[in-house]
Amino acid sequence: MQKHIAIVPLIGGMAIGAEMELGCPPEAVFSYDAFELNDSFLRAWYSKRELNVPYISLDQHPAYEPDFGEIDLVTSVCPCSGLSAANTSAGAGCQQNEWMYKSTEWALSKIRPKVLVGENAPRLYGSFGQLVALKLRDIAARYGYLLTLVKTSTHFHGIPQKRERSFFVLLRDTELPPIFNRDQSFYDGTWMDYLDSFKDDDSKGLESRSEHNDEMWKILLEGTKLSKEEIRDLIITTRSSLLTQICMHEPELRDKYIDEYIESEDKVKASLARKFHYTREKMKKSGCCNVWDTSPYFTSALYFPSVMYKTVCRVHHNRDVRTLTPREQMRLMGLPETMDVPRSYLNAIAQNVPTCTARWICREALAAVEGRRPVFTDELVGDRIFRQSNLNGTTTPGMGAGQHLTKLIEAEEVKINHEFALV
Repeated sequence: MQKHIAIVPLIGGMAIGAEMELGCPPEAVFSYDAFELNDSFLRAWYSKRELNVPYISLDQHPAYEPDFGEIDLVTSVCPCSGLSAANTSAGAGCQQNEWMYKSTEWALSKIRPKVLVGENAPRLYGSFGQLVALKLRDIAARYGYLLTLVKTSTHFHGIPQKRERSFFVLLRDTELPPIFNRDQSFYDGTWMDYLDSFKDDDSKGLESRSEHNDEMWKILLEGTKLSKEEIRDLIITTRSSLLTQICMHEPELRDKYIDEYIESEDKVKASLARKFHYTREKMKKSGCCNVWDTSPYFTSALYFPSVMYKTVCRVHHNRDVRTLTPREQMRLMGLPETMDVPRSYLNAIAQNVPTCTARWICREALAAVEGRRPVFTDELVGDRIFRQSNLNGTTTPGMGAGQHLTKLIEAEEVKINHEFALV
């Protein structure tokens, strides 16, 4: 039986996807104290199943020497905020990237698996994350591994969520990069149909809430005397959100609210009134509602956008006119029905990999090290990192110095070594 180990699993999407593929839980889970809360929900699920999966803190046991025999697969879900578009400080030098380097080097030197699969933000795949990819390539080479980068989206793997992610795959004793099989296991229906396919257990529980959003619903319901369903239809017709519906299409309600509450002692009302005032001033100058809008909207798309804290408070269920419940968020991440909802920290649900995506990349990586996938035999160029996209089936034999790397070179912050073949 093939064996695997999880490093920094967080709520567990990667580890669970690997378990689905290999048919067994991991030999152990390794992590750091900073991620103990996130990891606790996966550990609770193991305990609920009466599984004794060792959990080892590398902070508390830095000299730990693993003794599990040959390990086929290591999965890693270190924080992706170092390259996330949601992080205004993101970049190659972001401190959050250090977790990825640290855990990768530890796994390759101590575990020496046949293959390591790590997850990160989509931007690892391209120019923005090129220096990070080069560092991973050099770590891999130091221990006799080959790096390949993969980009995909969850909606290709059977769950209707548009969640693009990048994976770095490190293969031991491999000279030529493998070419993975594409997956196009689309769900035949909408994301609402997908959620309807589950039994109605606690999916009607506490939905994701925002005090600002609740207040905007109240303004529209009381001010227009329309039902939620009628307001939904208006917002869909005008392609609006609650904020733009009020500020652009209900200016009298907007102005009345500003006058009444901008000096209010009620913090929610006062801050919302200031938001309306700021939006009104922006509209005077630009003619449109050009503001950072985090208020609810309705999507008629087949796919739910990427599950994250902001979207689950914003995207409303078109039919039931409500935001999603935590259980529904877990279902869109492919997490097991037997796993308890992490109500003490709901944002943990989004900070991971949907299990269907994880299972696909683990399957392809294991097939590659077993010689069951074709390899790329042409010359690698540029940074000599083979990139392959499940989104469109393209492969790239390396890329030249992208704009972000070029700026660092010009500023003499980094140098290109002999491994980089200039195009």
